[in-house]
Parts: sequence; C-alpha cells; structure tokens
Amino acid sequence: MESFIALIDRLNGCADDERRHLEEHIAITFETECAVLALDMSGYSSSVRRDGIIPHLCRIRRMQLLVRPLIERFGGQVVREIADNILAVFPTPRAAVDAAMAVRDSAAALRRASSLIGVQDGCEEFSTVSDHCLHISIGVDHGKLLLVADHDCFGDPVNIAFKLGEDVAGAGEILITENVRRQLDHFAESDLVRIDVSASGIEVVAYKLCGAARAGSA
Repeated sequence: MESFIALIDRLNGCADDERRHLEEHIAITFETECAVLALDMSGYSSSVRRDGIIPHLCRIRRMQLLVRPLIERFGGQVVREIADNILAVFPTPRAAVDAAMAVRDSAAALRRASSLIGVQDGCEEFSTVSDHCLHISIGVDHGKLLLVADHDCFGDPVNIAFKLGEDVAGAGEILITENVRRQLDHFAESDLVRIDVSASGIEVVAYKLCGAARAGSA
C-alpha cells in the first residue's frame, strides 16, 4: 500500500510531461478486471443507539467470522473491512454472486437458529438482539479497477457496488448491475427483478436477485 500511495503522491507533484508516464505505470501495475462485492450490515445506527456500541461490535465480529470463509470458498479475496462493511473481489461475476447467496443464506440460517434458542430459553431480549445481528445487504458490480492486493481497491465498480449494498439494497437483499447480469447463465429471468437506480447522480440499471443458483454453480 505504501508504494501505491507513494506513486499517487508523485503524481500529485509531477509536471505534466511526467504525469502520463506515471498514470500508465499505475495502470499497468494495479489495474485489473474483476467482480466486486460490497456488504453492509443493516440497522447500524439504530442498534448502536438501542444496545450500545459494544454489543454491536460483537455482531460485526460475528459477521466477519461468518462471511470471510464463504468469500474465500468461492475464490474471493477480502480487501477491506471497515466498521460493518466488507469489500471483496472475485475473478468472475458468477463467483461473486454465488458467494453473495451463500452469505445471505448463512446469515438467515444463523438468525433463525438464534431466534429459536431465544424462544426456547424464554429470553425475549436475547432473541431480539440475535435476530438483528446479521441482517445484511449486498451489492455486486464488475469491471476494471485498481487493486492494491490485501489492502484496498478503487474504481467505478467499487463505488457502484458500495452504493447498491449500502444505500439501495434492503436487509437480506442482493443487488447486481447489468455488467454482472450479462455474464450469468445459471439464473432464470424470473429470478431477477430490475431496479433503476440513481447512484450519486449516475443512472444505474440494477437487478434484485430473488432466486437461487442453478445447478453447476461454483
């Protein structure tokens, strides 16, 4: 990451005749094409206000321990964990979408199990807090970006995936872009619901994933 920042610092201070060379060097060194998954936990502000920051930090950690192995199982790489967000990259859109569905389904199963435990123990407070802990939303995009391995990534697909995952998708929802949809062949049209989104002034065609993966998914 230090070498990347150093190049950006050089770019900020260089003359115009050196700028093109540095920009090309940065692109050759860090540019790649891949799928981006951005995950957000729903209800951050309300849960912190209701329960306090420490219980919510426990929820975030539970989410991270659940999500990271699933991302890696589908060939993904976690490049950023900030508060209740996770950013990951995948070699293909299909891998990213299959990972997103695995995360969604595992989080739902954990909520159901926690709720049942709370009911059996007669502990309404436990049931309510646990049921809230892993309501997640996910956005997925695909395209060219700058990837600083194991540290961060930058580019339009990153911005769009975060916009979909954080600001547009509801709890338990997966939203994918047209770039992703075009490269999927294991979903029926009925599995996808089109949503026209205005993301920071940019019009984006997105699809809410309602169905499950077809046979042969990664």
